[in-house]
Amino acid sequence: LMFPILDTYGNAIGFSGRQIVKDKNSGKYVNSPATPIFDKSNTFFGLYQGKRSILNAGYAILCEGQVDVMTASEAGVENIVAALGTAFTEGHAKMLRKDVQEVIICTDSDRAGIKAADRIFTELAKQGVSVRVAAMPEGEDPDSLIRAQGADAFRAVIDQAQDYFDYQVKIWLPTPGSASLNERFSLMQKLSEKIT
Repeated sequence: LMFPILDTYGNAIGFSGRQIVKDKNSGKYVNSPATPIFDKSNTFFGLYQGKRSILNAGYAILCEGQVDVMTASEAGVENIVAALGTAFTEGHAKMLRKDVQEVIICTDSDRAGIKAADRIFTELAKQGVSVRVAAMPEGEDPDSLIRAQGADAFRAVIDQAQDYFDYQVKIWLPTPGSASLNERFSLMQKLSEKIT
């Protein structure tokens, strides 16, 4: 499936292809190569279409894939964008900072999604952007959740998004009272590194 990638003025500057059949030699998404007008490190899928909604809402929802953006937008959640690929860069963070002071990260609930949220937080925090994390139900992404349970289920996940640090505590210390002193100290060190 081919999706046009638009710049902030609505001009097509590249394309993103979503694999329909799994190919172990290629990623799920394949983007146009870099050109003088297209650099995926400074481009979001859906930003042109969602910018007005992002400004009105006062925050942007950042998800992982183009299909997530399209399904959410069709369901009425239009303040949503996706980076092109797994890398979230300083350029991405600066682009979002121009429009909002808060971003809700909505990555998959697997280990890769948790790591992605960690990297995204680091870049956004450098730009002074407040970050919350929406914990998707296990095995779900925005597209699958909306298709299975409707837009209200996705909105509920977004509404329950936690501050980044609260989310980290919940992930790494699901039962804080039973965590050992070493586990709590290790998490405290990990989170304190993010503050500096």
